[in-house]
Amino acid sequence: MVKVKSYELESSKDLEQAERKINKQLAKAFATAPSVKLFKSGDEVVYSVQGLPVASGKKVMDAVEKLVRQEVGYRRGRPSGEPTHQVKVRVRQSRYDLLLKAAKKKGVTPSRLAGQIVEEHIV
Repeated sequence: MVKVKSYELESSKDLEQAERKINKQLAKAFATAPSVKLFKSGDEVVYSVQGLPVASGKKVMDAVEKLVRQEVGYRRGRPSGEPTHQVKVRVRQSRYDLLLKAAKKKGVTPSRLAGQIVEEHIV
């Protein structure tokens, strides 16, 4: 048996504005620029790319993904150019268990949560 997933995709004025910006920037950057179409599926924004050149496909797709993330406001990882430093911290097991529980509840890693706590209390 084959499992089939269906998605309800919708477009909006905000997404159409973002599409125009993205397509304009792609046209400036690449001679054979693809066209990008943005859709909303639930709480996610997805995109479709048409006219991807074969010769520089990976480079163009990376640029498309970066532009879409910038327009939509999606962030992955830390901002580029912002250095981070690894710090070793010793805590009792009971405190570590609390940290793990809180990190799971917030949907982040224990390291990231510990960093947020340090920033809140020191800065």
